[in-house]
Amino acid sequence: MNLPRYHATEFDLITVCGSMRFYTTMLEVAEKLSVAGYIVLMPFVNTKEGGYKDNGLVKAELDKMHFAKIDLSRGIYVVNGTTPDDTAYTGSSTIREIAYAKRHGKYCRYLVEPLAKENQVDGLTGV
Repeated sequence: MNLPRYHATEFDLITVCGSMRFYTTMLEVAEKLSVAGYIVLMPFVNTKEGGYKDNGLVKAELDKMHFAKIDLSRGIYVVNGTTPDDTAYTGSSTIREIAYAKRHGKYCRYLVEPLAKENQVDGLTGV
């Protein structure tokens, strides 16, 4: 079988960040970003909201992996609400992720960012 070869440089790599309280919205955003031509990384183990239970060791390792995903990406997309019209909620973990991304020269886009409403594509701010 001869499969075509694609080059990762054809696509922008982005990491979805945000509170796991918005996990369903994060999945919806990841789908929209994928359709828009992005390679999407995000957390998939929900240690909150009735998700995976652990003693803190697994969460610590997952947090390290999430920062590694940010390192791989050109930028992050912060899901800080369920729609662009929500009031933004950004928890302490997400604040650390944003600071890390900015410190490493990554662009940051937000689902809820009142000043960027004119810069939306298919309901996604700043893409």
